[in-house]
Amino acid sequence: MARDPVCGMEVTSPSEFKIEYNGQTYEFCSTACQSKFKEAPDKYVQITPEKSNTTYRISADGIEHLQIPIMGMDCASCVVNIEKEIGKLSGIKKVKVNYLMEKAYLDYQPDKVTTEEIIKAIKRAGYQSGTATMRLGIGGMHCASCVTKIEKELQKKPGIIKASVDLGSETAHITYVPSLVNISQIKETIEKLDFQTFDNAVSGLVEQKSSEE
Repeated sequence: MARDPVCGMEVTSPSEFKIEYNGQTYEFCSTACQSKFKEAPDKYVQITPEKSNTTYRISADGIEHLQIPIMGMDCASCVVNIEKEIGKLSGIKKVKVNYLMEKAYLDYQPDKVTTEEIIKAIKRAGYQSGTATMRLGIGGMHCASCVTKIEKELQKKPGIIKASVDLGSETAHITYVPSLVNISQIKETIEKLDFQTFDNAVSGLVEQKSSEE
C-alpha cells in the first residue's frame, strides 16, 4: 500500500495515478489529488506519513494533541472561520489552522469534547475534513456487551472519529482520518480484544459535506 501525499488516504500500489518527482514516485487516489500535487509538489513532499503519524493525540496532563486535514479552504479568511467555530467548543485549549498545509492543529480535553464534535464544527464552518469511511466485518461477537467493548476501544484510537458496531450483521461502520490511522491498525485494535475481522466492503471515500448538518 502507498499513501496519497495530498489527502493522506491509503492507495493500492501501483496506482494508475502517479507522478515522478525528485527521483521519487508519488501515488494518488484520483486525478484530483494528482493534479493538486502537480500544481504545487513542494507543498506536499515536505510532509511524510511518518512525520504526520508522530504528531497526533499525544497525551500530557489530560490534554490531547490532534491534527485534522481540511479541504475546501481558498483564502486566509477560511482560517479565521474554522478557528472561530472550533474555538466555540468546550474543552478546546488551542486551535491553529495552517492554510498552506491544509490542516488544523488542536490541543483539547477529550473528557469535554470529542473528535466527532470537532469534525462537525469544521462542517458548520463550511469546510470538509479529510475523513474516510469503512465497513468491516467482525466475528466472535455474541452479546451487546461485545458491541460496547469494541466501540469503546475503537473510539479511544487516535484518528477514529466514530465507530458503530451492529451485532446482527456482525459489521462495524467506522469514520476515521486516514493520515492518522490505517485499516491495519483498526483491525489490530479489534483483534486484540479476541474478535476476528474480515473485509466486508471497505471504502476509501473522502467524506463529503453532509446536508443533514
